[in-house]
Amino acid sequence: MNLSTSKIPNLLGVFFTSLAILMLELALTRIFSVTMWYHFAFMSISIAMFGLGLSGIYIYLFPHQFKPHKAEKHLVLFSLFFSLSIFVSLIVQLQIPFIPELSLEGFITVGATYLVTSIPFFLGGLTLSLALFHYRHMVSILYFSDLIGAGIGCILLIPTLNLLGGPNAVLAIAILAMVGTLFFNSALRNKERWTREDEQKSAEVGARVSLQSTSSYPLSMALSSSKLFTFSGLLLALLITVLLANLQNDFVRVRFSKGTTLQEEGFLYKKWNAFSLISVTREYDEGPFGWGLSEKAYEGNDPEELMMYIDEAAGTPITRFDGDLEKVNYLKYDVTALAHYLKKDADILIIGPGGGRDILTALVFRQKKITGVEVNPVIIQTVNEVFGDFTHHLYDYPGVNIVMDEGRSYIARTNELYDIIQASLIDTWAATTAGAFILTENNLYTQEAFLNYFHHLKEDGILTMSRWFFEGLPAESLRLSALGLEAWQKAGARHPEQHMIIIKKTSWKAFGPNGVATLLMKKQPFTTEEIQTLLEVSRQLGFEVIYTPGSPQDPYFAQLIGSADRSAFYENFLLDISPPTDNKPFFFHMMRFRDFFNKNIPPEIMNMNFRAVSVLGILLLVVTSLVVVFILGPLWIFSKEGISARSHAQTPETISFLVYFSCLGLGFILVEIPLIQRFILFLGHPIYALSVILFSLLLFSGVGSYLTTFIPSSQTKKYLLKILPILGLLLVFYIFYLPDLINVLLAIKTGYKILLTVLLLLPLGLLMGMPLPLGIKLVDTYASTLIPWVWGVNGATSVLASVLAMVLAITLGFSAALIGGQIAYLTAIIPIYFLPAKNNK
Repeated sequence: MNLSTSKIPNLLGVFFTSLAILMLELALTRIFSVTMWYHFAFMSISIAMFGLGLSGIYIYLFPHQFKPHKAEKHLVLFSLFFSLSIFVSLIVQLQIPFIPELSLEGFITVGATYLVTSIPFFLGGLTLSLALFHYRHMVSILYFSDLIGAGIGCILLIPTLNLLGGPNAVLAIAILAMVGTLFFNSALRNKERWTREDEQKSAEVGARVSLQSTSSYPLSMALSSSKLFTFSGLLLALLITVLLANLQNDFVRVRFSKGTTLQEEGFLYKKWNAFSLISVTREYDEGPFGWGLSEKAYEGNDPEELMMYIDEAAGTPITRFDGDLEKVNYLKYDVTALAHYLKKDADILIIGPGGGRDILTALVFRQKKITGVEVNPVIIQTVNEVFGDFTHHLYDYPGVNIVMDEGRSYIARTNELYDIIQASLIDTWAATTAGAFILTENNLYTQEAFLNYFHHLKEDGILTMSRWFFEGLPAESLRLSALGLEAWQKAGARHPEQHMIIIKKTSWKAFGPNGVATLLMKKQPFTTEEIQTLLEVSRQLGFEVIYTPGSPQDPYFAQLIGSADRSAFYENFLLDISPPTDNKPFFFHMMRFRDFFNKNIPPEIMNMNFRAVSVLGILLLVVTSLVVVFILGPLWIFSKEGISARSHAQTPETISFLVYFSCLGLGFILVEIPLIQRFILFLGHPIYALSVILFSLLLFSGVGSYLTTFIPSSQTKKYLLKILPILGLLLVFYIFYLPDLINVLLAIKTGYKILLTVLLLLPLGLLMGMPLPLGIKLVDTYASTLIPWVWGVNGATSVLASVLAMVLAITLGFSAALIGGQIAYLTAIIPIYFLPAKNNK
């Protein structure tokens, strides 16, 4: 066949297929964050890798089903099935309730979700694997199209989610996948046209060709391509119709969230974007709403309130306000408001104002200037515009300034100093499209963040943070206190315990934690008068004093603050309350893997913030089981046939290639995931940071792949033995020096940050894009039938790496995960180095 006739359409087909796969992978993180807990959102990476890996294994085990002369037809069929399966799997997946428990039910629901959602990735992977296998002679440009499509998908996903929302975005992705089908169909028609022209030339020179053998085949091809084109067009029209209808009627929607059925009625407003699903309902409790409110708040105050939910989990109240501050005077009686009793006519910075409760509180205390930093634009729009009449357009109130930014990034950039910096119960339990554990608030609860707060306080300023308090084991409050102690000591405070006060309010409503505790960290030591003021306010409002300088009232806090060796105290404590760092910013995940079955941990603290360990346990079990059953198992069963009858390669050579591509699968993901986390802190907005990082990494990897086009097959081994060590050496910078560079440059403008990020990722992306296409070239010189196998093994190890990266990051930090990727790439040198020389085909 004249391959040039189908080269461009097939490359465009690969482009759109890869674009759809990447967009689907990231869009699922947004849906999983609503249907499951946020811990599970990064599971989409694992699902994608599993489906892609399984497709390569399938082609290797059943090569007789994929004859070269049917390549174009198969590309059309599988890309068509890929598009259709995106729609079908979405419908099915939305019907599966999620049970977040380490139990048989949890295993079944997670396994079912995993399998159903992996079907589109399997079919999309079949499409890419077939293109790679049949057109392996142009692997460099094919891989280039694959990576460029994925990179464009990163950029395209954000406006798609903002415009359409989660389920509708997936429907749009199915439409884009069908566009890829039409391009593959164009290649099929080109093949048909070339076959006819070849027959005509043969007839002109008098070739003796059987009518049956020369005419019936192209005729069947013509009918097939025509029917497939018509069918693809009809499906495309159907998908567009479904999308338009769903935008009006919302019949394809999330029905289960966190294991419960969502109520169909009662929502006043719903809005998806790339950050979250925001929904608003009425608050039906008697009296004013507040987790830290004193009973005094009942005295003549009962305003109408709404509840705004983020991903159907975290709630933030929206209070009716008509401009009369006396009607919301009850906000003075909240434990989160204590700092205002010490500072009058103050400059206030509020991180994560949400529905505006802390803004209103500052107004009630008649503070001079109030700045709120909110990362989610839909929250600002909901409070100030959608319910603007209800809130009196609170965020435009005189003296109030709302900035759309990530809190940590804003503080690093501003030159302002504040009397009070406040963050009250900031945890959305919602994943960005970057995946789980990549929460904006994680970067707010680190030692480096607390040092930033310290340096942006006025000389007599106060940092106030409130967290949940569990009576049996107040781990969150203890960890918050440990952060304050360590950061203030690093900032130069000789006796940081003199700068600290902790006061709590026991819950008077039926809610999970026993109450809310507020930590006050003052830049200067608290004075006797300030301590007495807070003691008196606490007495009047019924708050419980946990700690004042020199007077600990709780044994846990007495041990923490009075410990001569806090590091030993952290190590021996029942949970991990050591202060998080930017390298390991998982504030909410305090259960060590070794303590998962520790019966001494009170069951009441096993809430959603501690389920990450069980979630990872379930996912690791599911992933390992599926990889063994569907990938490694079949390969082991058919190994003899694969090595002897199919590949004709010597066993050591085959093993060398399997080890090499396994290392590549581990290396790429173990580098990618922690780099995403690192740069999110630098770029501020998580979803935009994700897009810049993935786009840059995939774009430059694609360019790196394209550059391997110019490397002769005879020189492949030589170049690999140079590229892999250089890659390993380059990763030293990203492991040890990038964090310091990020901290130094955190305050520069966003545009410069984006440009610098792109430049920093350029050399890494170029090198990471080269080993795979060069490896495919090398395999082709030994046994081309091994290509689907090694492609599948690469995908399987990527699946495991997606979980392993998070396990390493949570237990040891991002640097450890990056070191794991570095080790994987350096280990890949060994099988290539010992690979025996062989003549090219």
